[in-house]
Amino acid sequence: MQPLAAERRHLERQITYARPILMVLALVDLLERPPAERGPHAVLFVTAYLCVSLVLAAIQNLQWIGEVRLPLFLDLAALAAFLLLTLSVVAFWFLYLFVALAVGIRWRMRSSVILAGVVTLALLVRTALHGPLAWENVLSWIALSIGTFGAGVGVSFLGSRQRRHVLNRSFSLNSRGCWMWIAAWPNPCA
Repeated sequence: MQPLAAERRHLERQITYARPILMVLALVDLLERPPAERGPHAVLFVTAYLCVSLVLAAIQNLQWIGEVRLPLFLDLAALAAFLLLTLSVVAFWFLYLFVALAVGIRWRMRSSVILAGVVTLALLVRTALHGPLAWENVLSWIALSIGTFGAGVGVSFLGSRQRRHVLNRSFSLNSRGCWMWIAAWPNPCA
């Protein structure tokens, strides 16, 4: 197996294992709240998403099935659906931070920043629609926007950095292999 393929599988496993961990955290936050503050069907949604993520994590360990990846667009659709279902911003953040990590690993940093901006705007609009429109809340909306955007870009940066590290390591391994091949070439002067 090529070093790059093994390291890419390692990155995909990070995404596969991060999904259930962050879904458990979102579920804990939802179960900690009274039913009126959870949102309609939010617990059911997170539980179903957690079950799917656990099945995917179990399938990753079976060698005869191979690597099964959940497309990132499904995670983005789940994020949009969960934004509409839940009233808990903290539970939404857990799902959002997972998607930001996955986007950082699979896509470029520019796409991650655009996603963070779109999600921040959507969360701000949802918060403004569900809460009272008062000038006293503007400061909390600004803090919510800055925190959401900063957290998303930060986690995406970590994922992007991990991906770049894998690519740089693969390049240095390939370069070193090339130099070893040149050093092993028969010396015409001998």
